[in-house]
Amino acid sequence: MRSTAALAYLLIALNGSPSMGDHSSEGHSHSHSHGDEGLHTHEAKLDCTANFCSTLLSRDLEKRWHIHLPADHDPNDDSCAKCEITIQLIYSGYTWLGIGVSPDGGMVGSSVVIGRPPEEDPRLYNLEGKMLMRVRPVYGAELKNASIKYVNDQTIMEFRAAFDMFGVTFGDTDEWKEVGMSLKNPTSFIYAHGNEGNVELNYHGPSKGYYNFENLINPEAASLVTDDEKSASALTMTQQQSKSTKNAWMVHGIFAALAWGLFAPIAISAAVLRDLPIKKYPFKDFIAKFWLYAHAGLNSLNYLFTIVAFSLAVNNTSREMDEHFDMKHPKMGLSIFILVSFQVVGGFLRPSNKTKSTLRKAWEVIHHLLGITLFVLGVYQLYTGLSIYRDRYSGSSVAYGVLYIVLGILVTVFATIIFGGTLYKLYIQLRGGGKEENIQNTEHVSTAISEDAPMNGDVGDLNFKEEDVSSSNGEQSKDTKEVI
Repeated sequence: MRSTAALAYLLIALNGSPSMGDHSSEGHSHSHSHGDEGLHTHEAKLDCTANFCSTLLSRDLEKRWHIHLPADHDPNDDSCAKCEITIQLIYSGYTWLGIGVSPDGGMVGSSVVIGRPPEEDPRLYNLEGKMLMRVRPVYGAELKNASIKYVNDQTIMEFRAAFDMFGVTFGDTDEWKEVGMSLKNPTSFIYAHGNEGNVELNYHGPSKGYYNFENLINPEAASLVTDDEKSASALTMTQQQSKSTKNAWMVHGIFAALAWGLFAPIAISAAVLRDLPIKKYPFKDFIAKFWLYAHAGLNSLNYLFTIVAFSLAVNNTSREMDEHFDMKHPKMGLSIFILVSFQVVGGFLRPSNKTKSTLRKAWEVIHHLLGITLFVLGVYQLYTGLSIYRDRYSGSSVAYGVLYIVLGILVTVFATIIFGGTLYKLYIQLRGGGKEENIQNTEHVSTAISEDAPMNGDVGDLNFKEEDVSSSNGEQSKDTKEVI
């Protein structure tokens, strides 16, 4: 059966026809028994309403198309919503294929047909964003003669669709929807395919591009974004641009990981451990003496790295012509950026600690709770960001597994210190009756830094008296600690 299909395909190819469907009923002869007259290229005068036309989209991808005019077609109707187009994509290899119509050459806002051999016949999708979850199938949109096959080391996708279905570009409202295809005016096609041997729909990397046709009927007027002599350099440029975007997202992730995987949790841990009511733990004296320097310095680094990560994300999104803050991850990133800005400004403008005013007490509670909230949100961003990067660029499962494990260990350690230490202090406070005093820990803190030092991050000098109640005589212990 396979040898018979291969022989049939070979005979068709020798006759010059790429078609896998029967188009003889369309009123336009597609017979390719006339030698070189069957498959037309840009070297001769073309009429793509009477014949298949062809162009190379990339070194490995060829597009062939045929325009079908309705019987009552008005020659002055350039948009021709009821016209139909048969498209064939021929890729030298085995992978998924996609082609669509774009309003501006970008991905977002386009309608595309995607096929995966052999699991899934071609279907129409709307691209509402660049993440896989934003690739939405158009239900009820039926493609004619839709198929995708792997024959003679080539993946061949074919379908036929009406202009007002396949050629629709869209925006945020129905009023923005319009037919993006034109018979004799410019039409922008976008295309993409997966890596060789991969049929799972994922990020295409550099295997993408767009082709602008000035005229679909007479492709002598068709033009690549760069002319044919520069096609090789254009492909290299596209690969370099895509690679640089990937690297830019990697740098974004590195800065975010350092900010919220190291700097922020260490800064918060220093504030928690500075007065932990435990007799001995590693570096207790050192932390008690220098915690505020570490807290302020690391929080400052955290804010600086957050600004860099946020700026890279905004710039990368603009370069990819995607919408800003249209998904949970970028929305959460914007929220974190705003909240951490308030946290930093609040740290520098904190009320004086000379007297425990109501304002100072309120500031301490808010600063402490906001810091912990930002830690939780930061960890969430790290996990979701790593997942998005993995979905877009794939890569070694082992490498991603190691990253998840390392991140999990760090989160577990810091969460234990931050939440465990805070809860233990609250337990001591409740056990001691919650009596509040302004106690200066002269042994550890007074020699380190004055109370009014203008440094960021003086979180929660909430001073509570720890009282150990004796079960035998009810006497209170003289041991006092500051509890955050």
